[in-house]
Amino acid sequence: MGKIDKIFFVFALLFCLAPAFFAQTKPAWIDAVETKLKANETWKFERKSERVARDYFEYNFELKSGEKITNVQIQILKDASNIEKRFAETVENLTNGMGRFSTRTRLNDLGDEAFKWVNVNRDGWTMIRFRKTNVFVEIFSLSEESASVFAGDVLQQIPYSSSDNSAQNKPAWIISLEDVLRQKEVDWKIERTQDFAGQNGAYDYVLILKSGEFQTSIQITKLADAPNRNENAAAEVFAKTVALFSKNAEKTKLENFGDEGFIWTNQSQENRTMARIMFRKKDVFVNVYAFSEDDARRFAKYVLEQIP
Repeated sequence: MGKIDKIFFVFALLFCLAPAFFAQTKPAWIDAVETKLKANETWKFERKSERVARDYFEYNFELKSGEKITNVQIQILKDASNIEKRFAETVENLTNGMGRFSTRTRLNDLGDEAFKWVNVNRDGWTMIRFRKTNVFVEIFSLSEESASVFAGDVLQQIPYSSSDNSAQNKPAWIISLEDVLRQKEVDWKIERTQDFAGQNGAYDYVLILKSGEFQTSIQITKLADAPNRNENAAAEVFAKTVALFSKNAEKTKLENFGDEGFIWTNQSQENRTMARIMFRKKDVFVNVYAFSEDDARRFAKYVLEQIP
């Protein structure tokens, strides 16, 4: 297998499979949580701490607003087996510990499962505990509103699988892309993200958005840096990838989409026009799949505008 074929094989494999390796160092999304917390104008970021236990990694953050305090605790479990049972046990322990001094409510729109406890005897604390995949998050605050806000802020940063080989420093333009999507696409929610940092600058990123029953996926791959690589190597890899997706569908060439771009459309059983756009800018490959051609074009443009 030649060098180009090897590059193509790795690229195609990464496009189809999401990495599932557990990062032994602090994942990049924890830094993103810290950045988000520090951006809050009402609450002052006081301190943070980290520790490694036998079964999990733990990160703690403390914020203050006047006399009010909020604590954010994040635990990333190393073993995801029996995760629902283990979360349920922590919920029961918290409920039993708080006893008759709080009311417990299930939250249906926060992660995979979530609960809230509110102090019933005074205008005091609120605790929220939720789980997303193998990440347990606990928010303790003297403000019920702030507890909900911070829980949402943390949830936004958690990838759909935290047990991955996440890039320790997510590229600035990827962070900018996520910010743009949140600002301009208010009807769409970033459901999950995952990234993978390879050797010599190689980078892979997956982002899933949802709006009601509709979903859009964005996959981005940057090839590894290779000083001696043929100038046409990236174009050759891209051409082979395009050919792979063109076996069962007709493609149309797109103008003004990076160095080269194509779109595929087809009718679903529900008579919807599904669309896939694939384009290349230098050694960055982008694949956008959406439930409509308009969505595919719009989201692809967002990505194109952010690629340096």
